[in-house]
Amino acid sequence: MPKVFLDYGHGGGDPGAVAGGYKEKDIVLAIGKRVKYHLERHSFSVIESRSGDTNPSLESRSNMANANYVDVAVSLHCNSFTDKTAQGVEIYTYGQGNREIGLAKAILNQIIKAKLYTKNRGVKQANFHMVREIKTASVLLEMAFISNAEDRKILLNKQEQLAISITKGILNFYEMRYYNEKQNTTEKLYKVQVGAFKERANAERLANELKSKGYSTYITYTEKLYKVQVGAFREKANAERLANELKSKGYSTYIV
Repeated sequence: MPKVFLDYGHGGGDPGAVAGGYKEKDIVLAIGKRVKYHLERHSFSVIESRSGDTNPSLESRSNMANANYVDVAVSLHCNSFTDKTAQGVEIYTYGQGNREIGLAKAILNQIIKAKLYTKNRGVKQANFHMVREIKTASVLLEMAFISNAEDRKILLNKQEQLAISITKGILNFYEMRYYNEKQNTTEKLYKVQVGAFKERANAERLANELKSKGYSTYITYTEKLYKVQVGAFREKANAERLANELKSKGYSTYIV
């Protein structure tokens, strides 16, 4: 299954934005932990930038994501502004690649769909370190304005709803279904395997080549082989269509 990097902004001696006696670093950690929990329920592998009240440098955070060859990265933050009427949710990318925009829209759409907000500030571009330096689809989510009294209530009282919405967005990006905790989370998915290598570097080269062409790829390690897979579908017909498309472009494919 895909490996997700969750970055919880600030921490340690850096509280981030502060308002009403509450600190950004604490809010993003609490919500992020719930996102991790729900992703792991769906068999995702999750790497955290910090597990407690510490403040790794931005460089160490992005290096951690890259060293772990994560498939996507989501950096969680709270917004703030001097004008206390500013409110809403927005999400940032660095580039305009299909995967970055697709991930950003999937998460934002789920938050709006959950009716946590009426103010949708949209998908935006910015030169933030955490979306610029991570070598895969990366987004930075400003969940709400801690400086706005109404938004602050959402950040404090709707943490589980926010976490579930973010989780659903990531799952939707992979065309996977969200299961409630009492439901069976074992779902048969059809994936298109494009290559299997003894050396991870070879798998990385193929995965990056496919990503440059707009495909959602990730690498698994089983049977002592690094396997490059594209997509995860509930319907076999969708996997077959993708496999045929890749075959027409010269790739050897296998449905797993």
